[in-house]
Amino acid sequence: MTSFCVFASSMPTARKRAEEKVPLVDVSTKPPRRYTEAEWRALVEERANEIFCSMSPVQVSPAFDAPQFCDEWISIARTTGEYEGYVIKCRGVVHDDKGDPKISKATGLPIMGWVLYEATVAA
Repeated sequence: MTSFCVFASSMPTARKRAEEKVPLVDVSTKPPRRYTEAEWRALVEERANEIFCSMSPVQVSPAFDAPQFCDEWISIARTTGEYEGYVIKCRGVVHDDKGDPKISKATGLPIMGWVLYEATVAA
């Protein structure tokens, strides 16, 4: 059974990464002082915007059985404004730059992963 999933740049993920990077203490002052909640939240939001602009797409939806469910999820997610650059991916064989399947050194089998979904029309 194949799985389909939506990948996008995610503001909630960017905020989470920013919270981990922004310190709670302002070390530029002597002596170092603790940021207030409002100051820290403003710094986190500023850093999250920087991360959001440069981040690569991450999985933002659960796995679905068919690509049309991904389309429905995207139409609902567009109303939140929290995501940008939607891409539907499916489970499949990962290929290298030359187009050859990547082979696992441990098992000798092709490596499975999330690959870009390209809709094809049955003839």
